[in-house]
Amino acid sequence: MRRSDAALAPVRRALASDAARAADSVLADATARAEELDAAARGESDAILARAVADGTAAGRAAAALADARARREAHGHVLATAQRLRAETVARTVSAATALRDDPRYPALLEAWTARCRTVLGADAEVRPVPEGGVVGELGSRRLDLRLTTLAERAAEDVLVEEGDPWS
Repeated sequence: MRRSDAALAPVRRALASDAARAADSVLADATARAEELDAAARGESDAILARAVADGTAAGRAAAALADARARREAHGHVLATAQRLRAETVARTVSAATALRDDPRYPALLEAWTARCRTVLGADAEVRPVPEGGVVGELGSRRLDLRLTTLAERAAEDVLVEEGDPWS
């Protein structure tokens, strides 16, 4: 070994030792900074995840409420349609039964009673005529009284349905 190498050996060791300490310090600082960044990133990701869960929960609740409202509206529509169909069927059956009165032996007496009613309401000079569907129609001037079987049956059925409230509920 040369003399200069031997003389420089302590300097080299000191430089190597300083370099190792500096590297250890840089590594320690980098490790600490990496841990800080990792902790901050985990905190931010936890916050993002919490917001996403809250947003997803809120969106899910809103979608469920919308679906529930839609289902209730649809069910209500079905109920109304069924009630309307039953109401129309009730009126139609009542009208059909009423028009069958034309074949009843008491029908002529009913015609006389309705004719008298027209004259009582409209006046003795009222023109009262029987109609083909059954019943009578009375008129005096611009006033008219409709006592056709179909009209009387429809009114009677509607009155019963109104009195009973909503019989299909």
